[in-house]
Amino acid sequence: MKRTAPAALLLAPGARGPKPASRSPRGGGRPAPLLETSLWEEYFRCYRALREELNGVLRRHGMLLTEFWTLKLLHEEPATLTRVAQSLGLTAGALTTLARGLEERGWVQRTRHPLDRRAFLLSLTPRGSRAALDAREEYRTRLLELSRRISPEGRRSLARGLSELQVALGTGNDAPVGETLPRKGPARTGGGSL
Repeated sequence: MKRTAPAALLLAPGARGPKPASRSPRGGGRPAPLLETSLWEEYFRCYRALREELNGVLRRHGMLLTEFWTLKLLHEEPATLTRVAQSLGLTAGALTTLARGLEERGWVQRTRHPLDRRAFLLSLTPRGSRAALDAREEYRTRLLELSRRISPEGRRSLARGLSELQVALGTGNDAPVGETLPRKGPARTGGGSL
């Protein structure tokens, strides 16, 4: 996988980097915010690289990141297809394909929602719980290894910035994510939360 350095690291020693602002291509004479634009480009580069890194870890366990996150979500409690789609940012079609694949592997089971016969409920099977728990340790270890490469202050700044971004986008912890069905019966076994 090709790795790219942040734009600031690509400058030769003594180079000054890009001009602080350039003129908007639409005219109007207003400066285009280069710093903000390059910040988002760096964010997306990092996101893609992190996703690929974690997919590499999870492939060894027969799954990809979206599948792992689905199993992780269902480990907490069964959920409607709508909630899973909203939580993972998937379209209905993408979720249907994902759920079908997980169901074919015996990791989830799809049943009619007991209170709304139009809706489906996904729940984790014991086999799916084992698959997620098997992948969990290597996934967590890799995330810790990567985070240790960032200074403590850098991690705090990153966490603060991402929290502020979630609030700005309306996706913070208090944002609605859809309906869930409370779990009935004893808690799941399998080694704790994912």
